[in-house]
Amino acid sequence: MSEDNLGIIIQCAHVIILPCKRGTFVANRNDHIMTPSLAMYGEFAEDELEVLDKYVKPGMTVIDVGANIGVHSVALSDMVGRNGLVLSFEPVLCTYNLLCANLAFSGNQNVIAHRAMVGD
Repeated sequence: MSEDNLGIIIQCAHVIILPCKRGTFVANRNDHIMTPSLAMYGEFAEDELEVLDKYVKPGMTVIDVGANIGVHSVALSDMVGRNGLVLSFEPVLCTYNLLCANLAFSGNQNVIAHRAMVGD
């Protein structure tokens, strides 16, 4: 991933801030899957979000298990609207911190992030 033409806003240590299709996202520069996609295309797994958009309606409560840095959580937040709720779960501390930063950047108030693992 060449860094001279990615539109990087800020970078320090392992954190990189990128302008993306669904807003500004903080990502881990050491990630080799999600971060390059966000940097090059401004999106990650957009096809999944298009499918979810057909089923997720305003006012719903949805759960994002393994929320990672929150790409899906932010999109789901927009889909459920102000009267809906998104519960996001991410157990890894560093990744959870990036999730919380991205939720703050989104400005959406209908997401509750949990630093927890989900299982039976």
